Amino acid sequence: MAAAGLVRAPTVMRGVISVANVPGIAWGQLRLDGPTAADIFRGAIGQVDFADARKNDLKFISPRNKAGSFVLPGGDSFRAAAEGANFHVKGVAPDLLDQAHEKAWPIVTARYILAHDKGDDCGRHG
Repeated sequence: MAAAGLVRAPTVMRGVISVANVPGIAWGQLRLDGPTAADIFRGAIGQVDFADARKNDLKFISPRNKAGSFVLPGGDSFRAAAEGANFHVKGVAPDLLDQAHEKAWPIVTARYILAHDKGDDCGRHG
C-alpha cells in the first residue's frame, strides 16, 4: 500500500454480538466469559451484527471484556473499543478486538477504504 501511495481509512465500525435463543432470557441477562462462550459456541450461540440483532429482537449475551466488566453493546461500548486501538500504524489495520477499556465491547470490526495519502494524487488510478 505504501509503495502505491495509499492509506487505509476506517469508514464504519460495528459490533459483533453473540446471541442465544433461550426462552425467558432478556437482553444481556445471560453473562459469559470468553472460555465459557467458546466451550458452548457450537451449540446454541451464534454471532451477528448488532444492527441485525436489534432489528430482529435477538437476545444477546453480555460478554466479559478484557477489563473483567460485563458490557452492553451499542455506540458507547463500540467507541470505547476504538479509543484503545492504535490507528497510527502505517499499512496495518488497527486491532479492535478485546481492548482493555472497562466499557469496551470485545468484538468490534471496521470497514476501510483505500485512499491516496496525498491530495494531489486523488485523480490517479491504479
